[in-house]
Amino acid sequence: MTTPSKPILPLCICGDPSCRIPYGFCHCECGKLTRIADKNCSKRGDVKGFPRRFRVGHGSRTVCRPEYAVPFKLDGVYCRVIPLGDGLVAIVNEDDYYVLAFFKWSYFKSPHTGTFYAHRGIKLSDRRNSTYSMHRQVMGFKRGDPRQVDHKDNLDTLNNTRNNLRDATHDQNMHNRGMLATNKSGYKGVSWKENNNSYVAQISFQGKRIHLGYRKTARAAHEELYVPAALKYHRKFARVA
Repeated sequence: MTTPSKPILPLCICGDPSCRIPYGFCHCECGKLTRIADKNCSKRGDVKGFPRRFRVGHGSRTVCRPEYAVPFKLDGVYCRVIPLGDGLVAIVNEDDYYVLAFFKWSYFKSPHTGTFYAHRGIKLSDRRNSTYSMHRQVMGFKRGDPRQVDHKDNLDTLNNTRNNLRDATHDQNMHNRGMLATNKSGYKGVSWKENNNSYVAQISFQGKRIHLGYRKTARAAHEELYVPAALKYHRKFARVA
């Protein structure tokens, strides 16, 4: 009795053996997966139950960047990029890419730190519109989950590879946050105290604000007072810049 062999999938839905587009990916070379066709359409070349040749809005005349489709290594792990618009891209692990690429992603800029994050629009159960962050989807945190996601490299918040993400409490996330846009001293944890005619260093820990002392210059207050305190209280979530 012979064991039946597994069916061999074509390289792509077009059935052309010389086609270099991987099975299930858009033929405009944007590097994104297409949806499954729910009906036959000879005009588009769709076959019910199989991946479409093109994503919605994509086609043979679409100008795409083929480098989006090329995997690359980052810290020894294969990764890919997902376009967000205006030239911005998010970096994800190749294993996560095949799920994330089904959705249309965009970006938003944090008004507090000026950093960028990737998100997509979703429809809630009550039909209201909302958004869902890419880093939460990568970590498997659904809406309503109290856990937060922290980017280890908080200067690169569009790096959504698993090596750069970790679960965190709200306080831990705040510890690793960059300097606020309203900071006028140029150093995290330092502000000008006019009645003392000097710079004061302060740090937050477990919901409390701890006074660290004064220095004549902002740099001295940061390096001599804030940095040692951040390493002591915030540990692996410490961010000093």
